[in-house]
Amino acid sequence: MNWVYSNYFQLYCNSNFNEQNLFYDYLIDTVKVNPYVDYQLIEKNTFDSLGYNLIEYIIEMINQGYYIMIKMDMYYITNRFASNHLHYYHNELISGYDMQTGNFLIYGFGKKGKLTLSSIDFGSFIKSTRRSPNFTLLKSIEHPQDYEFDIKLIIKEIAEYLNYNKSENILYDTNVVYGVNTYDIIIKFIKDYLSDSLNNSIYSSFFRIRKQIYVLWEHKKIMLDRILFYEKLGIIKNISHSYLEIESTARMVLHLLLKSDMVKDKTVFSKSINALIELKSKEIKILNVLLFNLKS
Repeated sequence: MNWVYSNYFQLYCNSNFNEQNLFYDYLIDTVKVNPYVDYQLIEKNTFDSLGYNLIEYIIEMINQGYYIMIKMDMYYITNRFASNHLHYYHNELISGYDMQTGNFLIYGFGKKGKLTLSSIDFGSFIKSTRRSPNFTLLKSIEHPQDYEFDIKLIIKEIAEYLNYNKSENILYDTNVVYGVNTYDIIIKFIKDYLSDSLNNSIYSSFFRIRKQIYVLWEHKKIMLDRILFYEKLGIIKNISHSYLEIESTARMVLHLLLKSDMVKDKTVFSKSINALIELKSKEIKILNVLLFNLKS
């Protein structure tokens, strides 16, 4: 767990969510930098120009133990929010195949936003990947080297999360916000949703924000787990009990927003705004204490 607890600190999101979909995620390429994963990026144009058969190649890679991640048009996939009515590209993970039915087995997010195992016939698969620029081969490394725990890296990562404008890894885009200031964008999004001022119709069913709030809670859960891990190693003391309140509040906000969407009652959203404002303030204080203790 040394690698996990030394990463997944920085968050980023876009402020121009009325012009494009709201994204909110970790500022890390999980696959490329993961020391436990064999990662190979295949440019699809190069692949096609060599005259290879994509179906046969993917089957052979699965036989060698690889998973294949590729952007697919969800219009052609069953049990997706865009099935048969909207051309919408999203990453899917091919995990297997069935030669008798001529199908690939794929993992992706179903209509209710949960990770779902589905199947797609080979013909529909080709249609769904026509605009895909590349695909990725993924396989766990059998004998990885031990990842060395780096306290200096952890101090740097926490400092950059708190001081969002000083990160070495920032994407130089005026529409991108980092670190603790991402709270402000989530709050603004909820306020705009409440006032019906969002222009993008995809938000009418509250489809996108569910993922973003889940990421927010997951970030606090990982942070709590890493603090407990640091305490177990004897690096710090008596901080986890304070951060537990942060994780619990974030989980409460997630449940509030999910409940609001289920019962179609936007008034529940108002409670989450105050909770997020307070959450930001408390997290900054606790992480500054953590930073002080790590440096001591």
